[in-house]
Amino acid sequence: MWPDAPDHSTSIMSIAAAPHQERTLPSRPRILHLVTTLNKGGTEALVLTLAREQRRQGCAVEIAVLTRPGAAAADFAAAGFRIQALGLRHKLSPGAWWRLRRLLQAGDYDILHTHLDLSDLYGPFALTSGRPLVVSTRHNTDPWRTRRSWKRRPFLIWERAAHRRTAVTLAVSGAVRDFLVREEGLDPERFAVVPNGIDLAPFVALPSRAVARADLVRRLRRAGCDGQPGGDGGERPVTLFAGRLEPQKGADILLAAHALLATDMDLVICGRGADEVKLRHQVATLKPRGRVFFAGYQENLAAILPAFDLYVMPSRWEGFGLGAAEAMAAGLPVVASDCDGLREVVADGSTGLLAPPGDIRALARAMERVLQDGERAVAWGRAGRRRAFDVFSSRRMATDVLEQYRRALDGTRNPGGQDLDTLILADRQVRGMWRGILPGNLMRRPPGWHLANQARDYAHVIRQVESVTLLQGRRLLDIGCGLGTLLLEAGRHGASALGIEPDPRSLVLSRHRLAREGGPAVGVVAAVGESLPLADASCDVVTCCSVLEHVEDPRAVLAEVARVLKPGGWLYLGVPNALNFQERHYKVFMPPRTPRFLARLYLRLRGRDPAFLGTLHEMTPGRARALVQAAGLKIVIDPTRRRLERIEDVLQGRRRPGTLWRQLTARLARGLGGGGLLRALVRRGFFVDGALLARRPEDLGS
Repeated sequence: MWPDAPDHSTSIMSIAAAPHQERTLPSRPRILHLVTTLNKGGTEALVLTLAREQRRQGCAVEIAVLTRPGAAAADFAAAGFRIQALGLRHKLSPGAWWRLRRLLQAGDYDILHTHLDLSDLYGPFALTSGRPLVVSTRHNTDPWRTRRSWKRRPFLIWERAAHRRTAVTLAVSGAVRDFLVREEGLDPERFAVVPNGIDLAPFVALPSRAVARADLVRRLRRAGCDGQPGGDGGERPVTLFAGRLEPQKGADILLAAHALLATDMDLVICGRGADEVKLRHQVATLKPRGRVFFAGYQENLAAILPAFDLYVMPSRWEGFGLGAAEAMAAGLPVVASDCDGLREVVADGSTGLLAPPGDIRALARAMERVLQDGERAVAWGRAGRRRAFDVFSSRRMATDVLEQYRRALDGTRNPGGQDLDTLILADRQVRGMWRGILPGNLMRRPPGWHLANQARDYAHVIRQVESVTLLQGRRLLDIGCGLGTLLLEAGRHGASALGIEPDPRSLVLSRHRLAREGGPAVGVVAAVGESLPLADASCDVVTCCSVLEHVEDPRAVLAEVARVLKPGGWLYLGVPNALNFQERHYKVFMPPRTPRFLARLYLRLRGRDPAFLGTLHEMTPGRARALVQAAGLKIVIDPTRRRLERIEDVLQGRRRPGTLWRQLTARLARGLGGGGLLRALVRRGFFVDGALLARRPEDLGS
């Protein structure tokens, strides 16, 4: 659309875009996985699986643990991975932070991938120069995250700040993403969902049932258990529970449901934990039908999974459910809690059954149904095996993770891994550090608030433009179009509207939105205001709202505006006042005389690049008028002067303020010397935003 002109915009000068323009993922990227602990657990097993797959795909992978190496460290070492222990002993450990910082400086890594809470908090703040790129994986939905005690509040602020410094946060399920957005106020645009994967090699050729049963008996004997699961003739079904013996995993719920079964069934519990003594006592008290075997922690479960008839996962909460995916890969039907990520793993009525979390009777009914209908159980097992091989492979997981690395580095990531319609209509307000301090969610706006507020503001801009020239059939250029709200409003008034936007993320969102809502007369291109890709005298109207205060050269922008405007063309210039106590474009608290080190600290807490300070100009209405006149444009309407006149009328009692706050301000001003101080502050640029309409003279440049 519009006259052809060479695009001489060779670089994007936006601070938001600059860090990503020259960074791409190398053919052999160096990746450091940072884990809080290396104990025996699902997260550690997942990290090992991911690291192996990334190494197979040509990556150079290393492992770092914040604390000291645990029981799982031997597995990583046996797989050939180098482990760096950072020696964290307390949650707040400057020594561990400093050692991590030195490791990142010396390692020349491309990616820092963090796992578990403390790693997610330490990793983003250990960087020195924006390298390596920080990626986080969130594995679980922990109930303690919903607490809002005074002890939790500082860590919540810390977590939100770390999240803003993380390029992309990978959630192992949609439930984990939704939970963190809802309960902790994390930015949904920084999430992408990458389901966990399992190494399918051990499940390709599984042992026979007889071989697996014999292996199971040997393992039970080593664990101190006598007897044959299922009976000597295999007349009783055998069910498996595998997981930590802690409240989250719900082994107590399973034992209570086992006692309600009408069918004789043996239960094997694989795992260790703090609740083991309590669970043994529960078995002695309930005396269920069938035996219960405590097998302890077991390696290589794939070798014994064919020995079982059913796998049960009664978790109270679960981010994903690796155990359920492994059982499905072995062809077992699964009965699990209908909670969080488990419902994204187990297809209810297709690969198994789901029961409400904590509902003992519902769990018992589901188990009874599987055990009594052998044909259906076999069919569910086969469907689960197909689903596991199609959806939950470690190769697919590693490929998706590498793709997220690439997208984050080159700036083309679909924020949040969500549909762009959802993102555009979602609340895009900046979630600042103050939300971590105020109680509840006082700073949260309803969904769509940001776009509705923009639409109202830009409708006012269009009304002001149409007060001097009709837009029907005219060409309107919007510099820094953002999400394209002003372009849509101009299109509704019959204008052919083109937007200029340097930020890659806003460019993707605005193009998607304009394609959906704007029609053929509205479009957006990637360019900067200092170098517009348009021919001379090609625009009837140029709008420039909240731009001059954060470009590299405001004079060059206005010179380009004068070049592309037709003789007699109009400029609408909106300048949020940097002398107020909030920079309104990026929504950051930035008094102009703030000491530089405090400003840098504040911006880091807000998740902003401190380089932002280098482009933030102290743009006042007076300076904007001077720059417009220096570009050769003639100011015709100056709403700022009108506002000064209205303030004068209020102070003289000729006009009544419309709001209670303004009434109180006016009374206070009149009580302090007749409002002279207020008038002086307004003339200096305080409180009043700059907005003016200027016109290009017919003889400009002749």
